[in-house]
Amino acid sequence: MPKVSVIIPVYNTEKYLKKCLDSVVNQTLKDIEIICINDASTDNSLKILQDYAKNDKRIKVINLSENKGAGYAKNIGLKVVKGEYIGFVDPDDYIDLNYYEELYKKAIVKNADVVKCDVIVVETNNEKKHSNLNCLIKEKSKFYFSYEYTSAIYKFSLIFDNYIIFPEDLIVGEDVIFLHKAVIKSHIIEIINNINYYYIRRDNSLNTDIYDESRMKSAIKTMEYRAQNYNQAFLDGDITQKVYLNEYLANILSLLQYTITKTNEYKLKLLCAKKAIELFKMCLSRNELEKIFSKKYDGILKYIKNNDTKTILNIYLKYKNIQNFCMIEKLRENVKRDMKYV
Repeated sequence: MPKVSVIIPVYNTEKYLKKCLDSVVNQTLKDIEIICINDASTDNSLKILQDYAKNDKRIKVINLSENKGAGYAKNIGLKVVKGEYIGFVDPDDYIDLNYYEELYKKAIVKNADVVKCDVIVVETNNEKKHSNLNCLIKEKSKFYFSYEYTSAIYKFSLIFDNYIIFPEDLIVGEDVIFLHKAVIKSHIIEIINNINYYYIRRDNSLNTDIYDESRMKSAIKTMEYRAQNYNQAFLDGDITQKVYLNEYLANILSLLQYTITKTNEYKLKLLCAKKAIELFKMCLSRNELEKIFSKKYDGILKYIKNNDTKTILNIYLKYKNIQNFCMIEKLRENVKRDMKYV
């Protein structure tokens, strides 16, 4: 049994692939298996994978005849892994040479479900920026670990005992849903600093600032999956009601924020607001959620209850978020109250 199984989904990344593979095959931890899934690339990616496999028996290449998407490709990898822990590397990224050795050592010492390292974002101008996600996870909550899924290894039993897979119907966000469920089910998440995963920012990356219609709908579906995960976790007793309500609320507010940050099309903004109302009504502790809205966001709850999507959207577009709207509404109320006694 290998200590770590590394899954690398590959699609048309010949420009970056050799650097990625070099960083994996030259790991100081030698007892690893490397599973590369070529998702019907049309460039030279498959030949590169085959050439590396000829020189390293730890590399297994799975060639898909039809492009199925990142979620499908990674699930194919999960079906054949044999390692104690599972890691993922995107084919345009790379890792420190002692990456898996340090993560695996920490995992064994702490009997951790998940061990996460640092992330360095390499911008298109080659500028390197350090992620601060580790600090948020360590100081605040494990639920801040909602992205950077490739910067960690996951215990085999965690993934397979809880049937954690990647959704295959998403263009963007399949990694978020995989990670989300893994974090919910994890009891021990360890953080290691100064061991780095290097995320390469590309102009044509899926992770763009503004989404087209298909990506926007996929992102909205991601938020729906997250709500379903929270509902199931609450039912299973994996999270307390307080955590459930906090995270469920944050998910709704994030979806509303998409109306400003992720799309320029009004019909897609309207779709975000509509789905936010739907998720609000899916909450398993809706009465308690309404109390939170009444306390924190008084003034907008009536629009949610009345399915007034357009008003909610217009509030967000004008005030940028619910908090600003509520603050201004409160000031107006105070002015009206004071005017009574003038």
